[in-house]
Amino acid sequence: MKTIIITIAILMAVCFPTAPAEARPVPVMLSFDTERNEDVSALRRLDLRVPATYFITGQFAEQNREFVAELSRGGNTIGSHSHSHPHLTQLDAQALEYEMRKAKQALESITGKPALWFRAPYMEYNEQVMKSLKKMGFVYDSSDQDRWQRQDVLYEVPISSFMNGTMIASDYDMLYRHNATAAEFEGWLKALYREKAGLGQPVMILLHPRMAVKYPEVLRSFVTFVTKEGGSFVSADTWMSSVDAHKPKRYSVWVDFSSGSHNAEAIARNLSGLGATDVFLMARDTKGNSYFGPEGVGDDLFGKTLALLKSRGMRVHAWIPALADASALRSHPEWAMISQNGTRSAIWLSPSHPEVAAHTAETVRELLKSYRLDGIHLDDLRYPDINHDYSQTAVRDFAADNKLSSLPGVAELISSRYTAWTNWRAGEIAAFASKIRDVVKKEGGNVEFSAALSGSASVSYREAELSGQDIAVLSRHLDLLVPVAIYAREAYDEDRISHIALSIRNRAGERPVMTKLQFDASGKWSDERFSKALAGAASGSDGIGIADYRLLTEAGGSKMTDESLELLRKVFGGRQLSSIEPRASLGSIVVPQLPMMSAIFMLVLLFVMNFVAIPVFGRHAHAHTRELSISAPVSEKTWQEIDAAIVNGSLDGPAAERLSGILHQYDARKVQQNRIALVLDAISRSNDPVPELYRVLNHSQEWKALALKYFHEVCLLGYADIEEHVVRLTPSGQAMLSRAIEGGFEREQWIFVEKRLHETVALQCPHCGSENLTHFFWNSFECSGCGKKVQMGHVHHIFVRDAEESSTYTGSIDFY
Repeated sequence: MKTIIITIAILMAVCFPTAPAEARPVPVMLSFDTERNEDVSALRRLDLRVPATYFITGQFAEQNREFVAELSRGGNTIGSHSHSHPHLTQLDAQALEYEMRKAKQALESITGKPALWFRAPYMEYNEQVMKSLKKMGFVYDSSDQDRWQRQDVLYEVPISSFMNGTMIASDYDMLYRHNATAAEFEGWLKALYREKAGLGQPVMILLHPRMAVKYPEVLRSFVTFVTKEGGSFVSADTWMSSVDAHKPKRYSVWVDFSSGSHNAEAIARNLSGLGATDVFLMARDTKGNSYFGPEGVGDDLFGKTLALLKSRGMRVHAWIPALADASALRSHPEWAMISQNGTRSAIWLSPSHPEVAAHTAETVRELLKSYRLDGIHLDDLRYPDINHDYSQTAVRDFAADNKLSSLPGVAELISSRYTAWTNWRAGEIAAFASKIRDVVKKEGGNVEFSAALSGSASVSYREAELSGQDIAVLSRHLDLLVPVAIYAREAYDEDRISHIALSIRNRAGERPVMTKLQFDASGKWSDERFSKALAGAASGSDGIGIADYRLLTEAGGSKMTDESLELLRKVFGGRQLSSIEPRASLGSIVVPQLPMMSAIFMLVLLFVMNFVAIPVFGRHAHAHTRELSISAPVSEKTWQEIDAAIVNGSLDGPAAERLSGILHQYDARKVQQNRIALVLDAISRSNDPVPELYRVLNHSQEWKALALKYFHEVCLLGYADIEEHVVRLTPSGQAMLSRAIEGGFEREQWIFVEKRLHETVALQCPHCGSENLTHFFWNSFECSGCGKKVQMGHVHHIFVRDAEESSTYTGSIDFY
């Protein structure tokens, strides 16, 4: 009987996939939790010969050093799977930190690369675990399954689930929990790929070498199948690199006509001056007021503004609320969503009532018939919460679709049938979007169809359940995805904005994404927080949007400073916040191509630099009286002596310990300030400063990428101009350099410090003689051979590795 059930499930997944017919090739990430010595022979037997991701325990790494190094050299991603594979949630803070740090050090000492990926043993974690990981320098996690994603401390690339979330893409689930045969295992893998290809989603599969080797021919057949389907196998690093390849090229503003007075000429003039490429123009509000047509508010304020915007070269999208219309409900109360206690909503329309879609479709037809639009944009395409919609139509349709013999009550829907109920609600939202899309494509041809998506729903399955927005299902009906990142609270974690963009990519693949920043009018934000928000919105996005035009104007009670507005103009003008390209063009200067470097390190630069580099000087650009203190109190004789010892190869432990103390005197802000000062200094010395900057650390590709990044930021902040192949400091750039020098910046001294921040140190343990890799920043290390903690000052001789040998080793330092 069990075999029959499994076989039927496979046939249903293959013959009746949840995905639509238009499947697209998608990337597949094979990941192996590598824990036991027997996994070495198992992986050699599998012999898959495709890039993959290996989550390795520290104990396995220490016992199989050459094998792990071989995997790393083979273009695979190496992540941590803890040190000894414990239940992490059962450890106290000290034991947890020891477990994580020991594993991280083991992997980094073997690969010479930063260990930034993590997967929790048994997929068990809590907030303490994730915060501890982040503190130690981990950036990415793969411990959730995509149907039930919930953590947002690290960037999450979840394990795939399929068959409506009932099956995890794991060999443990398929081979052991369900005891699948080889044919069943292969059938499930193919069904997984077909479903994800239909949704346009990447695939992450969790495997254990000793389990997967049970059917090695199945995985090899799966590799062949995916290749024939046009898919590819990539490491986690490569996938993240593809996410980062998305750069903002579209810059948008939402214009809300529902409050205040509005002047069409002023709107067009201001948005053109800002550099907006797209404008989302309100055609109808949630009260039911229309702003288009001769009978619309303001005598066709919509049409007048649209004409002026298009005359200035901007694309215009008609913005309407999909499921919120108080006026329609006054005329048709039967269209309303119903709450659990039977209360009829005064504003929310039920997507299950057939006349509601017809009502919205008619508005769309009228707009497309009357105006030359570039897009139709739906807002409020969601349920307001789990408390709605328990209307008779919705419950009856749910019962029919699930073949129930009687109508379920509210208690049953939110308990025993909760998962089925929330899945069905998501289907109703997607079906509504599909109906409106059909109208847009029939009446408007190439008019772009977009919708606002809950940013929280992309990072939390609970939020998705509340809103009914299953982004993976909903996005296939949209030409453009607009995740909304609400940014108001002072305690808001800025990382969450870029988490949203990454999670959207996990769910919607390569579809265009425009991240919309919504600033709560009751909140306050600094220039620094605004620049961080813009940088986060740029991460992995094809566009950036500002939710409310009124925030840009004095009449709207703008909470933006002149500097924030100026930064927004520069960003909208095309100087992107996150633009490190293999070959980047700045004005008419072509920056020499950088040799290929670690994709994961590039990503770290993008995310962290976006959050740090701009705000360091950005918020003080106009504060000419600011006192700069960017130099730590370093004795000139001390740093010059240490530099000479490094050059001569005579550096000893005590001198290295003194150097560690010097580096610790520079906090993150001082590091960022000195780096910007170094770029300004280079521009003051040369009209072609990029090669000059590269020569600071000539053999370090990481530094070249970092220098290029800072060069971009200096131009973005208006400290330098590029004209006719020549780079010059602007007056504000000259003033900033002068204040940096007054504050203690000294070029040669900083170059000495910068070099030390990038160098990898090789030293021998005085107890067992094992070679260890570390960084000058750390004044002690735990020996990878004997496990003893060793003070740097007790080491007899220290060697600096050549940058080409180990240029990517950075430990857990987060100055980058």
